[in-house]
Amino acid sequence: MWEDLPSSKKNEYKRLILAFASLTEMFAQKVTDNVEEAAPIINSKFQETAFQRAFNAYAEDIGNTSYDASLEHNGEKYLVGIKTFGISSGDQKVAQFKAKHDEWSDIIDEIKRHANDAEDKATVDSLNEVLYMKLARRIAKIRNARIDSSRANIKGFKAGEDDTHVHSVYHVLMPSSRNEDAKIYVGETSYDKINLENLSILGCTGKKNPTNFFFTDGKHVYKYTSADSQLHMNFDNRNIVCDEWNVKYADDAHAIFGKIADMVYPKSPDLDDNSNILEIEDDVEELEVEDTYCWTIWNKNQETELFSGFNSFLAQDPRWEKISVKSE
Repeated sequence: MWEDLPSSKKNEYKRLILAFASLTEMFAQKVTDNVEEAAPIINSKFQETAFQRAFNAYAEDIGNTSYDASLEHNGEKYLVGIKTFGISSGDQKVAQFKAKHDEWSDIIDEIKRHANDAEDKATVDSLNEVLYMKLARRIAKIRNARIDSSRANIKGFKAGEDDTHVHSVYHVLMPSSRNEDAKIYVGETSYDKINLENLSILGCTGKKNPTNFFFTDGKHVYKYTSADSQLHMNFDNRNIVCDEWNVKYADDAHAIFGKIADMVYPKSPDLDDNSNILEIEDDVEELEVEDTYCWTIWNKNQETELFSGFNSFLAQDPRWEKISVKSE
């Protein structure tokens, strides 16, 4: 998709993303003496709206749908999942199955029992291979059904089941790591359904986590984690890069935000830091206090409670044996 899109629109998208990243100083969670050491920051929601604006794409991320945007160009139709994560980061969440978790709790329990009898990871993988495959197939079917449903409900264009001009892709932006040259890498990879006919189990993530396991369909490597019932995918980050942009940080990001504030919320010309504040004279005659009175509130035993505020005094059960102070 990326290679086919117009250069003018890609440049506009690049300009918007780099403008946001240039303000990293404003959003960095850790204070550093040198902003150049920070990793560029991209807001995922801004990325989606910038993509939609630059490419005249239709926003599809309304409701429970698998795609974030759809667009057409030169007769080709693209269904796009939009993501951002660091170039050096690991697997990324692509689906969650909390509502379905109970359906395969028996499989999870059996995997755990097998793992208790195993001495090492290889044994865990061997004992649970059939169970891993059974669970992987169920997860893949649900994942594929969601993709089919999302495709059927696309708003940006009509996508027939046999339409060869419809392509599903992940479009990702991957900022460089801290202390590296500030860059944003543009990546793209297929957003296909999981190939049920080509599933292969790669084993668990470790002997201590036997219910978390890897599998592949020959295109992508997936990881299922049982605690949160999530499906993750390995995006093979550095091998999907199709463009890279150098990031220049603003010298004073706060000043830029100040200018925006001036544009949106301009100061009144009649009031500034040096303006005189009007003094309002009160014509009401001040009354002179002649006498003041005070009194002690005792409990029924003529003792003063430690907390003797009137409301507290009446609202609390008698507890003078613990906290009262006898009056002299």
